[in-house]
Amino acid sequence: MMIRQMVRGCGVIAACLAAIGVRAEEPALPPAAELSALLARHAEHAGLSPEQRTRTKRPESDQPPLSKEAAAAWKRGLWAAWREQLAGRKPDKLPQPLGFPQGWLKPESGVTVGVVQADWWKGREEKVRVTMRYAARTAGMKPERGWPVFINLHGGGNNPQSNDRGWAATMAQYPVQQGLCVSPRAPVDSAGSWNEPASIAALERLLVELPAKWEIDSDRVYLMGYSMGAIGVLHLGPSLPDRWAAVAASAGFNYLGGRGRAPPENLLNLPVMIQIGTADMDFQRYPLARRFAAAIRALGRQAGSGYRLEYKEHAGKGHAIDDRDTPGWLAAFNRDPLPERVVWHQPLLPLPIGTADTPKLLERNYPFHAYFRRRCYWLRNEAPAAFQRLDVTRAGNTFRIDNACHVERLTLLLDDRFVDLDAPVRVLAGERELIARRVPRTVDAVAASLVEYGDPSLMFCAELEVAAPDSVAEMEQRNLTTAADLRSRAQNHMALKRFADATADLEAALQLEPGTAAEVLPLVRDIHKHLEDMPRFVDATRRLAAARPDDAEEQATAASVLLNVRPESLRDPMAALQCATRAMELTQRRNPQIGGLLALAQFRNGRRDEAVATAKAALAVLPPGRFPELRAELEAGLATYGAADAK
Repeated sequence: MMIRQMVRGCGVIAACLAAIGVRAEEPALPPAAELSALLARHAEHAGLSPEQRTRTKRPESDQPPLSKEAAAAWKRGLWAAWREQLAGRKPDKLPQPLGFPQGWLKPESGVTVGVVQADWWKGREEKVRVTMRYAARTAGMKPERGWPVFINLHGGGNNPQSNDRGWAATMAQYPVQQGLCVSPRAPVDSAGSWNEPASIAALERLLVELPAKWEIDSDRVYLMGYSMGAIGVLHLGPSLPDRWAAVAASAGFNYLGGRGRAPPENLLNLPVMIQIGTADMDFQRYPLARRFAAAIRALGRQAGSGYRLEYKEHAGKGHAIDDRDTPGWLAAFNRDPLPERVVWHQPLLPLPIGTADTPKLLERNYPFHAYFRRRCYWLRNEAPAAFQRLDVTRAGNTFRIDNACHVERLTLLLDDRFVDLDAPVRVLAGERELIARRVPRTVDAVAASLVEYGDPSLMFCAELEVAAPDSVAEMEQRNLTTAADLRSRAQNHMALKRFADATADLEAALQLEPGTAAEVLPLVRDIHKHLEDMPRFVDATRRLAAARPDDAEEQATAASVLLNVRPESLRDPMAALQCATRAMELTQRRNPQIGGLLALAQFRNGRRDEAVATAKAALAVLPPGRFPELRAELEAGLATYGAADAK
């Protein structure tokens, strides 16, 4: 208590001296134990549930504002204390013995195995600890700045055996010439395991703990993955763009819009490589990967710079492709932790959910909180929610908020590396000045930014909270003349559940840029379906099938709609037959569900014999003992089409 009173007194004296123009001597750093205690208090606050964190005031130290030199000293001291804490951390008692591939356990393998443990909030009052295994080895000589890190997410599926096989293959999968190769084992066995909240929490903890065991270059951390691992890469890249120097995904995909959880807009400063085989049609990998790449390209054209994409199609190849050039491509990039522009979008939500419905969604699906991020480079948002969008640029001491949709407040994280904190910091919205003042360097800013990320390059010594401009209201008042602005306003209308206004903006955007139909029409179609405007729904379905001729899923969807829509006057069996035939060609006649759809289309067009043959072929490729409902449907179809041997 006496020490705290003395420190507080020093702060008062320092303030008085500064007021009369006399510079006080900066206080020395406290002992390591006190630094650790400060970090522990901030870590406890950072680990609260989303609701608790909103209600609970962040810890405040008694330290006075810092000079530039003192701030640098505190950063060094807190980083050293942080690493010492991590080095001394022992995992809790493991729930069961954790297995590793036997080859990795041999001394001559050069492989180090370990575990990380992380907490995540599964429910409002339910904190869950997840344990993740990993293995690591070094290749080549360590560079002067430390090891570049190559994290390889394994492929697999929704069962432990498949994931164990994928994990065992990762250590020798890519020819890394120089670096620390890290192979984590997904803690969740599901087809989307790397996108699960538990896996995300464990991976972020792995990033935090790596510096305690190896001397790494935090600006050269790369993420790569194959198949299921690539799905994880294309989620974690745009979700955590400030974590990586570059990412690479092979034979995987990601969804766009409300089906996705990671908007591609966030990739402005993160180079991405996507490789895919043109015959990789299971789960629609090829068309979905191509569509995601096209979205990144479109963003690049719109932005004029940024959005670095390397997209490679392997002609005629299926799920197995040669992507051994991945580490070499990644290694050419260094992360810029302080980019001049940050574009940061939170996830969208599917129809008909809007911003007002988000609390109800989170009540039903609490783990969805994990997809809302509080940090992105030098921005913090303490109240993240769906549909939020930020676009902020910096130049010297001036920050400009070009877009702030559905965001009430944001915090600029500042540092002497890119701002003169001895001069006023200005924040503008357009040409309107929101704030202009000097921002003090504080110990708490350093500590909070460190415990949030555990990254020395993303430590900041000052914070400036700003009331964000209402970009949604401003856009409503403008006469929009570009397709990009119209699409942006449509997204605002979606968030506000003004669906008819959203479709009007999207159709106007399509008039200006017809080449974006493949990206825009899915939302148009879904809105018309929600509004039960069936003529426009069918029209959008036809247009989307025409815009995506190589997408089996869209062709099959169009066929189903044109065969079954009500009222019957909107049906078109001939067009449905064309779409179903195309879907069968794209799936190489291996999809029994599409086979059943084609058989129905053939029957509706009077081709009974063809319908019987197609239904039989679909039954022949149906896995024995699986999908009993589909089998019953196909057999019923055979009976309807007139086959004597329906069973």
